[in-house]
Formats: sequence, C-alpha cells, structure tokens
Amino acid sequence: MKLTLGHSPDPDDAFMFYGLACGLIDSRGYQFEHILQDIETLNRRA
Repeated sequence: MKLTLGHSPDPDDAFMFYGLACGLIDSRGYQFEHILQDIETLNRRA
C-alpha cells in the first residue's frame, strides 16, 4: 500500500519525517510518497 504524506520543508517537519524518508523505520511493506509544500498549501489540502 502506498501512502502520500504531505509536510513542509521546515526543519521540524523534516526531522519528524527523516526516519521514513531514509528507510530507517520498518515500514512493514507500506510505501510512502513525500510531498513537500508550504504550510498554507498543506492546510488547504487537508
């Protein structure tokens, strides 16, 4: 299963998603697509 995750390029968000983006966390078969966008755009999409 592929999940799309949106986050901002801010350091806090980048730190939070680093483990997933670099394959450091066992994703148990899930695939992740990372979408980097500004916070306002992400809020509108949510």
